[in-house]
Amino acid sequence: TALNHIPILTPHPGPTTGEMLLDLLRHYPNGASIGELSYRLNRPVSMLQIVLKLLGSEGKVGTRRGMQRVYFLK
Repeated sequence: TALNHIPILTPHPGPTTGEMLLDLLRHYPNGASIGELSYRLNRPVSMLQIVLKLLGSEGKVGTRRGMQRVYFLK
């Protein structure tokens, strides 16, 4: 069947998206927009939204709204 030919991705060793986000946010003391984070990490906004929500619930990342939402380290 066609499904037998779909490659399955396996995790690779290295930092997680959450770890990469936290590291990147250390370089933005005033915070960064999700668009900037997406560009810098080369990850889709939708993925970062999920990870940022998790990091926020863990108390590691905060948000501030101005012209756009900005994420920063707590």
